[in-house]
Amino acid sequence: MALPSDGQPWNNPKVRVGDNPGVAPQLPQGCLCAGTYRIPAMPNIILKWLNDLGTMSTRSSEDFCCDECFDHAWLRALARENKGHTGRCFYCGNRAALTAVPLFRNGLDNLLKDYIPAFAANGDGDPYLPSVPVIEAIQRDWKLFSTRCSPERLQRFLPAVFKGDPESHGRDFGVPVVPFHRNAMSTAFDRWREFWFIDPKDSSDWLGQDAATDIDVVGTYVNQKAQHLRYFVRSLPARQRLWRARSEYVGSSDWDCEPLPLSQMGHNPQCPASRLNLEGDAVLYSAESEKTAVAEIRPGKGFICTTCELTTTRALEILDLASPLTEINPFTTEHLSWQLDLQRVARNISAHIAKPTSRGEDPGVYNKVQYLAMIVRAMKLDGVRFSSSLDAPNGVNVALFDPTVVEYSNARIVVVTSTEIAYESIQPQRLAPGSKP
Repeated sequence: MALPSDGQPWNNPKVRVGDNPGVAPQLPQGCLCAGTYRIPAMPNIILKWLNDLGTMSTRSSEDFCCDECFDHAWLRALARENKGHTGRCFYCGNRAALTAVPLFRNGLDNLLKDYIPAFAANGDGDPYLPSVPVIEAIQRDWKLFSTRCSPERLQRFLPAVFKGDPESHGRDFGVPVVPFHRNAMSTAFDRWREFWFIDPKDSSDWLGQDAATDIDVVGTYVNQKAQHLRYFVRSLPARQRLWRARSEYVGSSDWDCEPLPLSQMGHNPQCPASRLNLEGDAVLYSAESEKTAVAEIRPGKGFICTTCELTTTRALEILDLASPLTEINPFTTEHLSWQLDLQRVARNISAHIAKPTSRGEDPGVYNKVQYLAMIVRAMKLDGVRFSSSLDAPNGVNVALFDPTVVEYSNARIVVVTSTEIAYESIQPQRLAPGSKP
């Protein structure tokens, strides 16, 4: 006899036996009564096994998954909040409470808006990312699914999610795709392309532009860039603790040393050109941890340094290029492609600011971010928050345009106990006459 097609246990009233399902058979001795229909009595352990098997037969399908299928926290939480009957998960093989996959339709629909067929992309594909079916693309870009999931069975996940959706009728999930925010005809990143390729030898043309005047003139280069950067303006609260370090100390050796006085822990009063300032512009470079502050002065093992704490005296409006990379939820963020496009801009600007140089504070090398700082100052912001390349991946620096917005305290001596060195061989880069990088 076959299992009940609806997965109900054997002693359910829907189960009928006998040649005439409309007539109840005679009740033999030792039978269970199930409504008007009767089946032979069975030991409880066999009934439980048949019940479980019946549930597995219907629930182990592409229409159901479990929370263990997901690595992405938002998907996992959504699955846990909407758990149903227990069964064997089709995708990862785990026996658990199952969730109907159409529940994820709205979130995944939002995510899939950022993927277009490769043949429709600007340039017929992405020059850096291979064109792959969308299930592989979203796993590559967002790490949605657990490694427990069968790659072959995941190919059936999206068709199951959008099954019965009239707007997805005829949708081919096997077509190779690329991210739209990287391959649209016009992107914010492309509008910054001139900025990425500024020739250090031509920096005077850029740095000579009047950012303060152009900032409010619609259509100017400065105005366009400021409109993008405004998406990354954040508030730094009053009493925010920061750190600063200097490679000097008072004394002549590690047994005869004292920290520098707080009056000497501020910005360089000569204001030489640096990462985010032209010569003569005051900038106070600080970090959000003592470790990052020490790393930024590039000390060797055994170096003695002075560190101190800084505390902001008021709330500050800053350009935050360090945090946007962690704030986008692809399932709920409106205008996802635009936000990802801007995020790509922020990531590249932050990398330019944080990039260490081989010749210290080289004003020629820093011309790109010095020009960026001119725009940020014209936006009347208080500074820039950016990632540290010398204390990656978690270190964060804060450059403040007004050194008087902090108070100094708790200067102390520290000694560097270890450093990590990694290197690689490079070939000198030489430009042909008249060419640009």
